[in-house]
Amino acid sequence: MSTVARPGLIARVWHWRYELGLIAGLVLGTVGIGITLGPGWLIAVAAATMAIVAAALSWLPSRQRIIARAWCVITPHRVRTGCAHAWIQTSGSLLSQGGGG
Repeated sequence: MSTVARPGLIARVWHWRYELGLIAGLVLGTVGIGITLGPGWLIAVAAATMAIVAAALSWLPSRQRIIARAWCVITPHRVRTGCAHAWIQTSGSLLSQGGGG
């Protein structure tokens, strides 16, 4: 048995691309609106965004689509973690470690 190699920085960024993109978008949007339009508009945009999110989550077809998309993001994280905990490796990683013969 051998240890599973931990992913590098680029692989980690790729695995978390949706979350990092969401955080970057929120930060850049908040800073951009706050600087260009002022704090009053920032509060108005935040309130409008919350109203749209509440409306989308209260309408059943929209809520189902949002939940389905969320699971499309969550599932790869869970599968990746499960494979790492079970020490499941690809044949390429076994060959590079000198095994798999």
